Amino acid sequence: MIAGAYRAGSCPPLVLLHGLTASWRIWQPVIPALERHHAVFAPALAGHHGGPDLEPADGGLPGICDALERTLDDAGIGTAHLVGNSLGGWAAIELARRGRADSVVAFSPAGSWRTARNMRRLVRTFRLYDGRIAPHRERLASALSRPRLRADARRSR
Repeated sequence: MIAGAYRAGSCPPLVLLHGLTASWRIWQPVIPALERHHAVFAPALAGHHGGPDLEPADGGLPGICDALERTLDDAGIGTAHLVGNSLGGWAAIELARRGRADSVVAFSPAGSWRTARNMRRLVRTFRLYDGRIAPHRERLASALSRPRLRADARRSR
């Protein structure tokens, strides 16, 4: 088992790639259905929770995809059906360009920024947001575990 990854099922390999600041766990709601037809592999991307470290010099999409290719190699996956969301969608497209995809499904693929500087600014914004939420996660989780509060939150949108 590869640390920071999920793997189960049989048949053709299907690799699930999460978005920026997420982890492989974002795919948990759909994994059981996918396992019936595929060998599901959901790694944590480099620089994300559970994933390999990503040095600033290796940052950006090329560094993430280099690390992802090493992870696929370690898992014994040459090519696979790739599914990605946001940053994961962009990575799936890049892996296809590198010859690692049997097919690609990219949900809202990232990459609309024009420069690496714009991408770094976006990452800083996500980290700032995450830092402000982190101290309140336990209270938020407790509050949202209550059906009435969840219903009230939905109505207030």
